[in-house]
Amino acid sequence: MNYQEMVANLTPDLVARFKTAVELGRWPDGRSVTPQQREDCMAAIIAYESLHVSAQERTGYIDKGAKARASRAAPETQPLKFEDEPSGEQQ
Repeated sequence: MNYQEMVANLTPDLVARFKTAVELGRWPDGRSVTPQQREDCMAAIIAYESLHVSAQERTGYIDKGAKARASRAAPETQPLKFEDEPSGEQQ
């Protein structure tokens, strides 16, 4: 079985288990995820989502358009100006 066939055979349930394993660092049975397994799971998640999930719903998606719109809509800020206290006695 080649890589494309493996990705085609992934199910949403299996991908969800991979996500949980990557997030928690443990498999459902409690065994630790090795660094190589974590890397393989992340690659499988990315490959699966690139074929079956819209870009806006993929793991790690950042809506740069919304961020750009928010920064354009934000009012301009003015720097704070600190004034020295006048010398002499304070009342």
